[in-house]
Amino acid sequence: MAVRRLPERVVSLIAAGEVIERPADVVKELVENSLDAGARRIRIRVSRPVLREISVQDDGCGMSREDAVLAVERHTTSKISSEEDLQGITTLGFRGEALASIAAVSKMEILTRRAEDPVGTRVLVEGGRLVAVEEAPSPPGTRVTVRDLFYNVPVRRKFLGPDRSEFALVAETVSRLAIPRNDVYFVLERNRKISLALPPSSPFERVSRILRLSRDDLLEFSRDNVHIFLSRPGISFPRNRIYTYVNGRYVRSEVLKKAILEAYGSRIPKGEFPAAVLLLSLDPREMDVNVHPKKYEIRFRDQEAVFRAVFEAVSAALGPGIIPEVSGMGPSSGPSGTFRVVGQALNTYIILEDDEGILLVDQHAAHERIRFEELLDRVRSGEGYSTPLLEPMVVDLPPDLAPLLGDPLLRRIGFEVEPFGEGAALVRKAPYLLTGRDVGEALREVLEMLSSKGDAGLEDLLIESVKLAACRGAIKAGEPLSREKMEDLVRRLMQCREPQTCPHGRPTMIRISRSRLEAFFGRH
Repeated sequence: MAVRRLPERVVSLIAAGEVIERPADVVKELVENSLDAGARRIRIRVSRPVLREISVQDDGCGMSREDAVLAVERHTTSKISSEEDLQGITTLGFRGEALASIAAVSKMEILTRRAEDPVGTRVLVEGGRLVAVEEAPSPPGTRVTVRDLFYNVPVRRKFLGPDRSEFALVAETVSRLAIPRNDVYFVLERNRKISLALPPSSPFERVSRILRLSRDDLLEFSRDNVHIFLSRPGISFPRNRIYTYVNGRYVRSEVLKKAILEAYGSRIPKGEFPAAVLLLSLDPREMDVNVHPKKYEIRFRDQEAVFRAVFEAVSAALGPGIIPEVSGMGPSSGPSGTFRVVGQALNTYIILEDDEGILLVDQHAAHERIRFEELLDRVRSGEGYSTPLLEPMVVDLPPDLAPLLGDPLLRRIGFEVEPFGEGAALVRKAPYLLTGRDVGEALREVLEMLSSKGDAGLEDLLIESVKLAACRGAIKAGEPLSREKMEDLVRRLMQCREPQTCPHGRPTMIRISRSRLEAFFGRH
């Protein structure tokens, strides 16, 4: 088969497919252009259905007639001019492909004017072909209107979701772009009705509004080049609500997401997510955003340092003792040193009183946390917590796992084991943490984890095993407790590193403040 040079129109359609896959991509590219143009007010209008018309209007610097015509050509940009500029990108756009890619798959109109020009310019493009350039009245700034998106690529339309889903993605895109730019007024309209209005506000207010969290449920923390907003421990969501930004650019980074989730640890239930906004400032030369046409991906020169900075900042923000309060009240420390046990409710909740109000402590969750930290400390210190087997057990092993029997980590977590001929092991002691499990199966699982993931994988397995053991031996809900036992339980809980949640992320206690109680009874 002969090799052919593709026609320019086909090349444009292929390039557009890399950047523009759905209406939300159009909105992203146009709003980023508006922000790069210095806009302080951006209005996004979409029709129903979304594909029929999308319009983004701003009050930015506008373009001259010559620049407006040039802007719809591929690889034309005002933001970089040399190879060196790629090493220090500070604008949201830089590839010079956005307008050309949109124009290739739509009927596009650009209306623009610089403040110093007496009249504006209108540029019309259809399917990448320049149709008209003319003078036109225009306020300072730029309005780009995109009609009949994908009219010439019908196959692309087949892969879009229902119209309501596509509009939801548009709204999410606008919110995402608005988070780091709290100085800009964003308005999203659908069929001339306002769906979202975000006037300029403080960073905290902007994030609180978009995450839909009350002021009392949101933490704000800054350290060095890390600025973060986090939902309080005890508040979690079934879907990912983590937004990460580097130098104002939204990015999808597993490094940043992992740092946030690992810092939360057991403060949230397994399989759920916190709400978080991370605003990271870095020297542009320390990263590469020119990885993918959509500019979502990023590479860090020193990935380890970035992970550590974010992890430590989130850990510091969460702190050791943030306790949720009913009805969205603010954070509080644990009970003061003068707390008094009032009693036990429903044989499940310990009622405490201190100078600030009342606390309810879940006795099972509290004892779980205490046991979890005590057991984990013992295992990590090498005490192992082994249980001798009634009779030594022979366990068959695959050939690739047998050489790992000498790993000191096995003894550290509580296995006493030795080689027993070829492809077998003799187990004399097993970890207390694994009580109730098949010893042979547990040994093979640990060895496989060591083989595939090393120490890190074993640590994950260890923590999950400790969680199960902590739960198994903890005081149960419905169990009556003496006053002395309740006082001892609370004191031990307050000595824990993370007393505010159980190992599975449930809160161990909630506070009802004096002011909240007085409000309940109208004692203002």
